[in-house]
Amino acid sequence: EALETGMDAEEFLDIVTQRVKEKIELMSKIVAVYVECNIEQARMFSKQLSFSTNLNVIPLTISDLKNMDKDTQDTIEKSQVIIATFNHVNEVIELTEAFSKEVLGVAINADLETIVRIARYPDVTKLGFICISEEFMFKIRGALEKAGLGNINIEYSNTTDVNELDRIINNSEVIIVSPGRYKDVKERLRQGQEIIQFLYSLDDGSVKALKSKIVELKYQK
Repeated sequence: EALETGMDAEEFLDIVTQRVKEKIELMSKIVAVYVECNIEQARMFSKQLSFSTNLNVIPLTISDLKNMDKDTQDTIEKSQVIIATFNHVNEVIELTEAFSKEVLGVAINADLETIVRIARYPDVTKLGFICISEEFMFKIRGALEKAGLGNINIEYSNTTDVNELDRIINNSEVIIVSPGRYKDVKERLRQGQEIIQFLYSLDDGSVKALKSKIVELKYQK
């Protein structure tokens, strides 16, 4: 087609390269808000999205939207788009209705390697799970039950009390943490005690679809 219009392959590539550059530049000017029910995943996915899309992504939680203080209002007002995990999209639409922002959804996946690693331990293994928010605690319990690991010997906690933390660590053979707790928990472990980060990641296909939608949205404005 390009050659039929008298354009050679090199010129065609130059135009494509220029368009790609424009889209990357466009993305870097867009401020997005990422909403999750817990701060761990809100931060984690904001970071992943910023890295893979070039967007400026700010993490917020559902409870931030429910409380809606001045900072949260300002953050939403200065954003062009709101992104949420699919299962929270409807709630986010309701909570941000007054701002008339476009709300887009993405899919997330629990990291299979993490689940396989946990599944490899014998049933008698004492596990401790430590995170920041109660919501993330319930999410992980659900993910493990869904994977058929509902009967494992595990204690869940989001404590920051050092004595309680030490008690859980001393009572556990293996510690599982959310990425937000990795650093402070790791420094309290016994020599050689194993620590596993429970990771989630954004679905690649879902992120590609999101990028297309955002570019289209911006061009419509």
